[in-house]
Amino acid sequence: MNKIERAYAAFIDKRQEKGLFRQLQDVSCTQSRFLDSGGQTYLNLSSNDYLGLRFHPELIGRANVWSEKYGAGSGASRLVTGNLEVFAGLEKKVADLKGKEAALIMGSGFLANASVLPALFDSKILGDDPDVFSDRLNHASMHIGCAVAGVRQIRYRHNDMAHLASLLEKYKDSGRPKFILTESVFSMDGDIAPLSEINVLAERYGCFVICDEAHATGVLGLRGRGLAMKADLVIGTFSKAMGSFGAYIACSEMLKTFLVNRCAGLIYASALPPSVLGAIDAALDLVPGMPAEREHVAALGSDLRKGLRALGFETGQSATHIVPVIVGSAERSLDMSARLKKAGIWAGAIRPPTVPENEARIRFALSSVHTHEDLDRVLNVLDGKEGQTFLLQPSSEKPPQKEKAVEKKTLSSKGNGLQNVVFVHGWGFQAGIWMDVADRLKGANKHFVDLGFIKGFENSTGDIPENSVVIGHSLGVMWLLRQRKKSFKGLVSISGFDCFFKHRPVREIEAMKKNLARKPWRQMQEFWKACGTSAFYMEDKLNVPRLEEGLEWLATWDERHGLGTLACPAMVLAAKDDRIVPEDMTRAIWGDYNLRWSDSGGHVLPLNDPGWCAWQIQEFLDGL
Repeated sequence: MNKIERAYAAFIDKRQEKGLFRQLQDVSCTQSRFLDSGGQTYLNLSSNDYLGLRFHPELIGRANVWSEKYGAGSGASRLVTGNLEVFAGLEKKVADLKGKEAALIMGSGFLANASVLPALFDSKILGDDPDVFSDRLNHASMHIGCAVAGVRQIRYRHNDMAHLASLLEKYKDSGRPKFILTESVFSMDGDIAPLSEINVLAERYGCFVICDEAHATGVLGLRGRGLAMKADLVIGTFSKAMGSFGAYIACSEMLKTFLVNRCAGLIYASALPPSVLGAIDAALDLVPGMPAEREHVAALGSDLRKGLRALGFETGQSATHIVPVIVGSAERSLDMSARLKKAGIWAGAIRPPTVPENEARIRFALSSVHTHEDLDRVLNVLDGKEGQTFLLQPSSEKPPQKEKAVEKKTLSSKGNGLQNVVFVHGWGFQAGIWMDVADRLKGANKHFVDLGFIKGFENSTGDIPENSVVIGHSLGVMWLLRQRKKSFKGLVSISGFDCFFKHRPVREIEAMKKNLARKPWRQMQEFWKACGTSAFYMEDKLNVPRLEEGLEWLATWDERHGLGTLACPAMVLAAKDDRIVPEDMTRAIWGDYNLRWSDSGGHVLPLNDPGWCAWQIQEFLDGL
């Protein structure tokens, strides 16, 4: 062994000493839910095949057909002879799904980040070295892309918009081009970036937003389109929820042309083989029509988090199909993974440098092919009911928390002191609709009124402290207007109204009553669809009795006088795609009030875009 090889061997030895040694493990898979290794079958909770498409007959069939038609390989890069005629149609489908003018298909997500970012950050083209503001927990491929470009990243604390805002303010006069880099769903934590706040900051400071949607595409958003519709450029993969391989860039037509002429990962790499392109094509056809699978995997994530937390495990800020169990040391994560494996569950240990020091974890990746019985099995094992013993991490060994969870998501306050802020839910909902909004607000004593929808409660004044800022959603706004004898400091209406039957035909209400009586589940589905959200996101916030009683209120309440005599400052938040309280109805009701519009979000903005709601509300609170 020569001197150079001894240096490599020493590195390997150190990795083994620290419990960070990695090695390949042979596995065999014939379905997404299970895998075989060493003669044993395991429940597979480590795959990114979130929709179970990897073994879907449409993907396999089209891969075979395209391979037979176009050959086993592409033969060259796309700029030579590898640009098969099918690329144009595939990229059109991707662009349509992502809501962009154009798309560009590349070899892999790592290759895309490692080569697209250097092309975009080229100081010779930009005229100066860019300021690149990057979330500290962004994927390694994004950090490597920045390193290849030779740019210095200005890293902000994970999902901390106050910190990002302070950095943008610090560098606002640098005169250099500014970029913001983030993932939409963070691959090791399963939490979601506050994209609405990022977009607001980007507009305010003139930043170009690049978002990695690898773990959101297919499984989140309307039709599986992901979450980053307003980002300037989106990078994603086909190797996860899409069940195949490869990557895409969704952007403007001009940026696509630029990348074709400048991106080394496209220019100097062979095109994807026809079989892979066929599988991608099938996935793009299937994914928009899989809302049930998306709802199922989301429900699995919610149930697993609840179960793990009930057992005392730390799951961080996960809100998706990726659920970590953060255990601290690398040794502890390896031990837990080995014990799970002994019980027939394959869940890998994730250790530094993939995650920060002292934040090693087990990463559970859920798929629509998993069942609630699978989750019960995992929880029973972790609870020691199948012969395994898992010692919870002593508090002294818990990974250091740099910021409290709520503080990570809060927006800045101007120090007005704590204000009483009261949240009132709308027709058919419960107080839980507000949680994602309330967690982001700072400088407020938060109160939640649960209307309860009990006969006679419409005449109650609820538990509203005097001189409170009140925030209502939908029918909750009308209920607040009935409390006009109360002294409000300010009012925020979200998709609210003063008199429903003045603006919408009473026959609509009567039709809903009949449908609820005959086919309640179908009517509930129609209501979810009209709200612009899914059954999963509403499952614990909506029920038939509340809907029925709310219909009675909608047909009889008239609070136009209450609105006309409103004596406090008010702000109105509404979505232009709201089907229940459409744009013309909102403008007719609120007239010259402070109207703030979101391009999307439907009738349930607090659920569909809590970040944007919180941002607007925080500014309103700070201005009082």
